[in-house]
Amino acid sequence: MPKVLIPDWARQYQTSNTTIKPNGKGFGLYTCTSVYDNGKSRSIQTYCAKIDKEKGLIPKKELHLVMTGVNPQEYGLSYVTMLNLKNDLQNSLFNGGDGEKRGILVRLAVIQFTFGDISSFHIKASVISRGKEEALINRAQTVNPKQISRLSQTIRNFYRQRIPDDDKRTAFLETLKMITIPEDMLAPTNPVFPEQIVAISQEHKIRLYKGEHLA
Repeated sequence: MPKVLIPDWARQYQTSNTTIKPNGKGFGLYTCTSVYDNGKSRSIQTYCAKIDKEKGLIPKKELHLVMTGVNPQEYGLSYVTMLNLKNDLQNSLFNGGDGEKRGILVRLAVIQFTFGDISSFHIKASVISRGKEEALINRAQTVNPKQISRLSQTIRNFYRQRIPDDDKRTAFLETLKMITIPEDMLAPTNPVFPEQIVAISQEHKIRLYKGEHLA
């Protein structure tokens, strides 16, 4: 079979941990991840978006649940981060006030890690702000930036330690960040994650579900 040439308008979306393949009349973007199963390495390619010449990158619907007239909120990365680190982050705040106040700081740190800042826009764009939006926005205006940066760095170190490979870690975090839900939809208690995410989490002992036991 002759090799398919990828045009520049599609190739611009390719990164070190993705590949592009012909997909119908256009092209598909796939994340590439190597996982170990019983001591053997195998590659997992997960379809994550369509590349259209006119519209650009169109995320896969099951990863980006955008409904007409409903604003999406980031869910995947915030959920997994809170599940794995919420207690440790709160316990590290010796002078962070009571449990409620420390919880606000932890949420701000997760939002900072996810989006790169704690602007009102990004606070509203995160599922973990639900029911606490006003408190988060108010606290973001007075919080010590160094305190949030320190917590955010703790999150970053956690993922670096669990997933040492840069490309694999980037694929894991970016794929999780793509998982959103409509703002008027209840956050799922038992979310369904892509095969790639499940494989990496199992290999590197990152919890995806409440009550999950990591061997």
